Amino acid sequence: MRTEPAAAERLAATLTRAKLEKQFTDTVFSFRATRTIFRPYQFKPVMKLLSTGSLRLLIADEVGLGKTIEAGLLWTELDARRHANRVLVVCPSVLLSKWQREMRERFGFELTELTGTGLADLKDRLESDRLPRRMAWICSVERLRAWKGLADIEQLGLQLDLVIVDEAHVFRNSNTKSHALGELLSRWADAYVFLSATPVNLRNNDLYNLLELLVPGEFQDLADLQERIEPNRVLNRITGSLLDASVSNATRRRWLSGLSDSTFGRVITMRSDFVLLCEILERPHLSPTDVAQVKRICSELGGLSAQVTRTRKIEVQEDKAMREPRPVPVRWTRREHDFYQAYLQWCIDRARVKDTPLHFGMQMPLRLAGSCLPEAAALVLASWQTPDVQDEVNATAKPSAAVRGPDVPPSPRLRKLAAGIDVDTKLEQLLHVVDGLISQRRQGLVFTFSRRTLSYLERHLRSRCRTAVLHGGVSRDDRAKIMTDFRAGDYDIVVATKVASEGLDFEFCSVLVNYDLPWNPMEIEQRIGRLDRIGQTEQKIVIINVTTPGTIESDILERVLTRIGIFEHAIGALEPIIESMWPDVESSLLDFALTPAQRTQRTQEFLAAIAEQKRAADEIESAAPHLISSDGVDIEGLEPDLLASGRYVGQQELALLVSDWVGSYAGRCRISGDHITVIGNSELASHVRELAQRGEKTRSEVDQIISDLTHQLPIQLSLDQEASRTTGYRS
Repeated sequence: MRTEPAAAERLAATLTRAKLEKQFTDTVFSFRATRTIFRPYQFKPVMKLLSTGSLRLLIADEVGLGKTIEAGLLWTELDARRHANRVLVVCPSVLLSKWQREMRERFGFELTELTGTGLADLKDRLESDRLPRRMAWICSVERLRAWKGLADIEQLGLQLDLVIVDEAHVFRNSNTKSHALGELLSRWADAYVFLSATPVNLRNNDLYNLLELLVPGEFQDLADLQERIEPNRVLNRITGSLLDASVSNATRRRWLSGLSDSTFGRVITMRSDFVLLCEILERPHLSPTDVAQVKRICSELGGLSAQVTRTRKIEVQEDKAMREPRPVPVRWTRREHDFYQAYLQWCIDRARVKDTPLHFGMQMPLRLAGSCLPEAAALVLASWQTPDVQDEVNATAKPSAAVRGPDVPPSPRLRKLAAGIDVDTKLEQLLHVVDGLISQRRQGLVFTFSRRTLSYLERHLRSRCRTAVLHGGVSRDDRAKIMTDFRAGDYDIVVATKVASEGLDFEFCSVLVNYDLPWNPMEIEQRIGRLDRIGQTEQKIVIINVTTPGTIESDILERVLTRIGIFEHAIGALEPIIESMWPDVESSLLDFALTPAQRTQRTQEFLAAIAEQKRAADEIESAAPHLISSDGVDIEGLEPDLLASGRYVGQQELALLVSDWVGSYAGRCRISGDHITVIGNSELASHVRELAQRGEKTRSEVDQIISDLTHQLPIQLSLDQEASRTTGYRS
């Protein structure tokens, strides 16, 4: 049965329907169409897609600016234009869950993981021409590059609408399996998007190799790439001066004349847009319209503007949370101090007998003592001859036969000292910190490297506050539930191991407690980066380091980490530098064959090398904006412009469209503020079912809606993006 809604509402719905059906190129369908908080700069890739038509793009934003969101917005835009029916996301294995969660919660896309069985099924369906018309997959780069069926898939001619590759710098080295995979994906994909926070270094082949995958044959070699983007120095200097009242148009024209100094610059001077640019710069003053036009022309004239978009944190005009480190020193009792020193000497003796470096063979036993003295004492007191106890004590992050063989059992003195550990001064300090957080009604994320320490802390915290734990043994579903509950405020404290620093976002939490320090600076940055990211509303992120003077962590590692400045600010471009240098530094700092003075000297040499590398990285970063435009599209004023012009599909428009559809077929729809309640019927359900039958939606996308409509169950919809993400309402 069909009914007629009110005339005004029907007209509004008809206009919205026309927008969606005609797919106007100046309409941004992804604006306010997702479950994500809007950040203007995150629409740069979408605007570049619309302005250039390029479907091949490298998003090279700095860490923490939301490249995943930018990729999701691109996907949303392409999907609204019916150009994203078959999508593949490729990422490191540790990020699989994050991508699935982000795409589901923020954009409503369901990603199906391609496991070994899934890849075999994909091949079978392709061979029998049964590949779904609409599907979204995700696969780890590790699994995909090692899959033996790649050659068969290539021969069968797999075609994908959109391929997104996260951490795409894994493709940068030619003559590797990863690079070969990148070449295959390039041939399979219509739209191909790379995400990488790696600093853009134009002095080596990394960028050239990535661009060769994105746009094969566009550049002959590295020298050709550098020649083509040389004019960007002039063009970006002009756009960077447009708001500087001290720079005259005469000066800009003089800069522009410098284009004739390069081969590709001379080519640019022959283009009609260049003539128009010169005419505009002949004017004594630039109006706001002139400024926008100059930006557009310079962007279109510049080399690489269609393939690369890059945003740096310094360019984003937002209140950035400050990092505030707060050391919480622990003063051990004499018994605790004596036990640690005896335990340390035991580890040194064991490493010597095993003929293995201390930091390699004894890393985990040593770290356990610095983390949780009672647990280290418990291991010493356990039956030493039991194989599983030896295995636990020998556990190392770098398994090797070197930790087996001859060994040194704990001495009677060490066992006696272990039996005397009847207090835990470090735990007492943590409990004091936790009590303070609860009194302030603040949530805290407590990190430890050790599962033993995690279990120990859980036992002591559960009776004091609402506590949950995250570690490698927690299933994906349980991990997601804990994250949802923590975000909703159902937990005061979450105690986590390294697993929580890989791919999970805690931007709703502003207190991080390092109960122990990792022996790698990158892990510290990963821990802090879980909180210090887009969406963090607090002005300060408090980083509490529970440290114990006299331990390796405090006396050696904390000193180096503090000097690097890792607790105060993100290390950004230094990340790959520190990561490459750290193994040698670690072996020197923990070489007890060296005297304290020699270890100090090695520390100073490392810090000096870091300072020099930082200077070089800063040079690269300061040069990059002159070579690769970060202003390829005019983002300033994007939101008010779209709102004023109506070049997007707004929430109220969609609400009236839904109401029109539901009312036309005897359903019920109620709009109340930002919420819509729909009660349907079997006829409405059949309309939705037809979307899946035509291949415009998958069954998994519509099955629940069909069921609710058929059984006339209330369907709750939200017009507020963030409320939709955090409450679970559809958007």
